[in-house]
Amino acid sequence: MQSSSILTNLRKGEFDTANAGRFTDSEYSIKLDNETAKEFGRDHVLEVIEHAVNAGIHGVKSSREYKDVNNKTFNVSYPHVFHNIEGLRFKLYKAEDGPLYEYPIIKIAGNKLSFGPTDNPQKPMDPLEYRVVYTINAANVGILQGLIGHKYIAKKKTSSPFLMCPQFHAQWDPAKKRIVGKSNV
Repeated sequence: MQSSSILTNLRKGEFDTANAGRFTDSEYSIKLDNETAKEFGRDHVLEVIEHAVNAGIHGVKSSREYKDVNNKTFNVSYPHVFHNIEGLRFKLYKAEDGPLYEYPIIKIAGNKLSFGPTDNPQKPMDPLEYRVVYTINAANVGILQGLIGHKYIAKKKTSSPFLMCPQFHAQWDPAKKRIVGKSNV
């Protein structure tokens, strides 16, 4: 199956309904370097989740080759399970929702791009820093759980830790527009 066939928005209504009332801000903002914020619109985020679920269902996974600190080659394909090694505290996620998945969300110079296989397997698409985190319900509809990004680390040689968009944090106060209380994650 070609990537264009999974880009269609045939189930938009189902995804919108399943995510109604969840994280209703029209824009989500995340800072990876404590200076520059990246904004992602809610519609874009839900569209990416639909794309990710469809890619997983149809087996259209995009793979990217990397080298670790020992110069050993490994592949990462998307979508895949998000293991939450950092212990990020997602506001609405419960273990009974099932595993968390991650999928790249890309916006360059204001343009929304869909991550996926390219026509040239020798030049796979770079997933860049940002990911949508979601679960999948019994109807194969993606449920938004969060937005994360790789923390900026100068001269990184391996994958850097993730940071969470504060609007998805367990201690986010929408009235105050900030995380309240003590939180190390």
